Amino acid sequence: MNKLRLALITIVILSSVYSAFAVIDMLSFEASLFDSSGGINI
Repeated sequence: MNKLRLALITIVILSSVYSAFAVIDMLSFEASLFDSSGGINI
């Protein structure tokens, strides 16, 4: 019983970690940097 519970908990944890990395791969980030006069710094 304890080994089955440990196996199920391990599977749940690993699948949630895998899902988190899958979401991170789908996200992207883009930003622009402006100076105090409103000009774009590249």
